[in-house]
Amino acid sequence: AQSLTFADLDARLPADQPLVMKIDIEGHEFALAAAIADFWRRREAIIHFSLHPRALWLRERAARGDLAARLHAYRQTMDLLNRFRGAPIKPTIAAWAPARAIALAQAFRASRPKNFSVTVSPPAGGEES
Repeated sequence: AQSLTFADLDARLPADQPLVMKIDIEGHEFALAAAIADFWRRREAIIHFSLHPRALWLRERAARGDLAARLHAYRQTMDLLNRFRGAPIKPTIAAWAPARAIALAQAFRASRPKNFSVTVSPPAGGEES
């Protein structure tokens, strides 16, 4: 399988080409949040994310305990989504729309935090938010 960086994509794709991206990297989206948001802003891409807060919860719960691990996963998820502030963010679970902190908290109330997807539209008006 070939790996591409965002710099590779920038070099290979015409600057004015509309982009729709699907990102499903099994929990690593949190570590790459800044790079993904920078690319999204620069290229005005539509991005469909699969978010995996359950992976964060599972990694942290032995060391932190269940509640602290849930809080950590929730905060990391909100930090990622806040990088797209001002853009329309549509969760795939309609009950969580719009993607606001109070609505997304439901993902962390189940017996196990739920993984879910969101679609992020380009920055409003083509400007940075």
